[in-house]
Amino acid sequence: MSLELVSLTGADDHVTPESLAALSAQYPFAEWAILVFPEKEGTPRNPSAQWREKFLSLGLHTAAHLCGTQIFRELLTPETSEARIAELSRYSRIQLNINARRPEFSDEEVLAIYRKLLDAGLHLILQHHDGSWRIIQKFVADASPESLSRIALLYDASKGTGQRPEFWPPMSTVGSVPLFCGYAGGLGPDVLDEELPRIREAATAWRDLPFWIDMESGVRTNNEFDLAKAEAVLRIASREDRSLVRSGIYFASKVIHAPRWQALRAYGRLCGTV
Repeated sequence: MSLELVSLTGADDHVTPESLAALSAQYPFAEWAILVFPEKEGTPRNPSAQWREKFLSLGLHTAAHLCGTQIFRELLTPETSEARIAELSRYSRIQLNINARRPEFSDEEVLAIYRKLLDAGLHLILQHHDGSWRIIQKFVADASPESLSRIALLYDASKGTGQRPEFWPPMSTVGSVPLFCGYAGGLGPDVLDEELPRIREAATAWRDLPFWIDMESGVRTNNEFDLAKAEAVLRIASREDRSLVRSGIYFASKVIHAPRWQALRAYGRLCGTV
């Protein structure tokens, strides 16, 4: 199946929301991911509240990437969680970058936040790396089958530092239910022609499922969001997407791809991974 979304992260007050809307009109698979980091609001990569209001009024594909500690403390606190959840519900998807760089929250607190947002009906993106996979495994194992469609994984072994992995992991399932999976790490217009086919190979190694890609540093120049780079990425993704098989069901041959298939299976860590 196709590359479903290209998530471009880190637009801020240096670009107009209307310029993002213009690109979305040309490339409707674009998702604009905004960092929500209360401690740094108004600094590069962290748009102001006024900018976010204008952005949210345009009806684009949106994601909020939650960063820092303050917002997670607010979600854990009954007096502040309701207002925060109401604000976050305005975005299409919510990514939780919790404990990415250092363990600020206990496993029980992380699970409580995951469950609170899922119970509120939000669509979650869980950042999957060597420090998070065990707690994600526990969370998805306990989730109801009907809620799994609102849980996505972002494979980001670099934990947001923009480093490409040695190889891209396979899709994950919980039992027989596939999770919507995305790929991040060192992507940008200069490497996407090479990396996107590799990602697609991993994503469809044994099941034909949609996937997405995400990037932040790769669409910046001098620490500013670069619209030209964003458009270049979308143009490459559009060209690659047209090359994908769009009809029928495709299963990668386990004979032809046996060595890679075995390596990918060995990497799988979620419960019930295919």
